Amino acid sequence: MPASRPPIRAHPGKPFRTLADAAGDNQVMTIKCNLCRKKISFIASDLVAVVGPDWPVHIPPFGCSKCGKEYINVEFWRVQPEHLGRVAVRRPFKLVQKWRTEMLGDRR
Repeated sequence: MPASRPPIRAHPGKPFRTLADAAGDNQVMTIKCNLCRKKISFIASDLVAVVGPDWPVHIPPFGCSKCGKEYINVEFWRVQPEHLGRVAVRRPFKLVQKWRTEMLGDRR
């Protein structure tokens, strides 16, 4: 049976998780395009400054930068010690609009 898509509106008694919730849990957002298979990881606290703290985590913040489509899969995971120095993440560089890739744990 195929996976169901999340609802557009949250139930009043159980609101959606937001980027602020993910940033508070020190999570990393991995975005994968299901068409061209491009995979990029972002630290949730960095995305809060770009798209805002109230953004629902099940909705991708933007489409694929390689193919331009929106066949995006979003996954959140918690940083573990074995990820430091081995996982590349996109981080803001100087301005919020500029990003660069660096290894997780390397912050200059």
